[in-house]
Amino acid sequence: MKVNDLLIYSSSLYQDQGYSFSNQDLQKELFNFLKDRFRYYMKEKNIRFDIIDASISSFSLNNLFSSFEKAKCLNKIIDNQVGLDITSSYKRASNILDSEIKNSEVEITNTTDPGIFKNDFEKNLYKKIGEIKNYYSSINNDENYQQSLSILAGAKKEVFEFFDNVKVNEDNETLRKNRLELINMLCKTFQNFINFQLLKTNNE
Repeated sequence: MKVNDLLIYSSSLYQDQGYSFSNQDLQKELFNFLKDRFRYYMKEKNIRFDIIDASISSFSLNNLFSSFEKAKCLNKIIDNQVGLDITSSYKRASNILDSEIKNSEVEITNTTDPGIFKNDFEKNLYKKIGEIKNYYSSINNDENYQQSLSILAGAKKEVFEFFDNVKVNEDNETLRKNRLELINMLCKTFQNFINFQLLKTNNE
């Protein structure tokens, strides 16, 4: 039985016996209590504070084990080359995306059109994102977290070549929006693993 279902079932046992809870926020408070305990547990395991925050932000009671295993694997590699490749790729993309959206007020609609790509750097990044998405669509509860991190790190070449050679803030509004949609798709694909937005880089 899933943890959320267990909480609901436990509450129903009391209600079936005619007991009415005066606290209408009981489920929410139980959730927050378990979330705080999970945070404390990860802290005891010496997981970096920002990795804990990233895990908690996408926290689900039904995925406690996978959340912890992801955090543990990420914590292990965060300061080596694999970790640096992942965080530098994600942060470079997310920082530019946030800046351009803020300055141009463009509306992201999660629709990237590869038909209007103008160069191979766009095409290569789109292809790499597709490979990562295909990987995630092929796994269920048997995710190898070290493999996932290695695959994400492997996108650095396409990510950096894109930003080194492609003008995102293009004068043509259609091209600019499409490039921002591509970057947004990259960030969302990375977030299949964890909320990388909350991770700190060495200069933060």
